[in-house]
Amino acid sequence: MARQKNKILMFLFSLIPGAGQMYMGFMKQGLSLMTIFATLCAVGIWLDIKPLLFFAPIILLYSFFDATNKNSMDAEAFKNWRIIISGAMTGWTGAKA
Repeated sequence: MARQKNKILMFLFSLIPGAGQMYMGFMKQGLSLMTIFATLCAVGIWLDIKPLLFFAPIILLYSFFDATNKNSMDAEAFKNWRIIISGAMTGWTGAKA
């Protein structure tokens, strides 16, 4: 996976919740954000629950800033972050046995 991505494409993909993460190679995180955003909007509109739609911009902004921050990390910080996240996703707690 290439570390630094095109900044213009990164910005454009970051406008869609989850697409920026997927562009960076974080498919599971991107798909999760897309699913949460789409489900939240669909349920809020379908059931006419307007307060539920309050959370849509929060997810959008989180997704945008998360993707742009990941793209702006230096190579060493990005590598360390990937190790921590991949360990957390597999259940690794960091404790020695």
